[in-house]
Amino acid sequence: MKVYPTDGTFPVYYESGKKAEEVTFKNGKPHGLRTQWYETGQLKSEYRFKAGKRHGKCLAWYENSLLFKESHYKEGKSHGADTVWNEDGSLWRKYNWKNGTIDGHQIKWHNNGQKQSDCNYKDGKLEGLTITWRENGSIEKEEIFKNGFLDPKEAKTGDPEAQLNAGLHYDEIQDYDKAFFWFNKGAIQGNAECQFHAGRYYAVGLSVIEDSKEAYQWYLKSAEQGHIGAEGNLGNMYFYGKYVDQDFEKAQKWYEKAYKKGNADALGHMGKIYELGYDGKTPDIDLAHDFYKMAAECESLISQQFLAVLYFQGNGVDKDYSEAAKWFKKPAEEGFSNSQFHLGAMYAEGLHFEKNLKLAAYWINLARKDGHELAEQAWNLDKYRLFKYEVYLKTYKPT
Repeated sequence: MKVYPTDGTFPVYYESGKKAEEVTFKNGKPHGLRTQWYETGQLKSEYRFKAGKRHGKCLAWYENSLLFKESHYKEGKSHGADTVWNEDGSLWRKYNWKNGTIDGHQIKWHNNGQKQSDCNYKDGKLEGLTITWRENGSIEKEEIFKNGFLDPKEAKTGDPEAQLNAGLHYDEIQDYDKAFFWFNKGAIQGNAECQFHAGRYYAVGLSVIEDSKEAYQWYLKSAEQGHIGAEGNLGNMYFYGKYVDQDFEKAQKWYEKAYKKGNADALGHMGKIYELGYDGKTPDIDLAHDFYKMAAECESLISQQFLAVLYFQGNGVDKDYSEAAKWFKKPAEEGFSNSQFHLGAMYAEGLHFEKNLKLAAYWINLARKDGHELAEQAWNLDKYRLFKYEVYLKTYKPT
């Protein structure tokens, strides 16, 4: 660990005795020039600081002495022009920043020196004409972007990628009728992402009448092309018996495809299959726990809920209310009614938390409004009389 005095310029050395860096401090923070060297003695970088934050022009070099990058900062955020070179000295990229967000003209080059792309950004999103070239100099694509998405007008050309981007644009601004129109167009042309979104719209009834059969058909087409989200959603349909007969074996097949590509929710559901066992197989709680934990640590909310219930019930693991509370928290905050119910029950019974009927009422009320039957029962129990807090909850939010 490097320890610096409060003020002044101080060197740091390699074990060989050669200087590695020199830093200027003011009031205990880097202020002014910080210079670094390779162990060969070649200059490595010059960064300028102001009150501990990068500020001004910063330079970095390859060990062969050629410039690697020139960048500019303002109070710790990228601000101004940046240029990056390849190790042979040829240009790789030029781009601009504004208060930490990419903004303005950007150009990239192929390794052979031929221009690769030319585009513009506004507030971090593509805006206007974008051109990409192949290494032989021929134009690969010309597109017009609006607020980060392909201009919906481009979708009228029949290009499924343009139709996808039009759908995503309208989906983001919650114009679901237009979004579905373009997703459906692209889905019919075989675009896997459009097929996934068409399935999603049918599954929840966005712009169209909810239709599990249509959702299944579009998810299947998309999943057969390897779409990670469609694979996970097909797994869910078989796991929960939505439209299709419940079939853990088929659910497992699709979950395995999805989680191998990084779908943490699918990994969590795989854990649930191992926890329950199926077709006469013996449950494997240890494996279920490991899957839940891995997926939960990857921010899978459903997996966090699965893991929390395991600790709450002590099913195959030591009962641990502290761990249960930890893993129920985020799903409850994000609207998972079973987590809300369990958090409320823990406050009502004083499990891990100090007993607090107001907080119990808050969480259980949220769960019962989402149709959680046990929450509805708990709400009306004479033991707790949580219903007496209903008026109070209209203005109450936990801190």
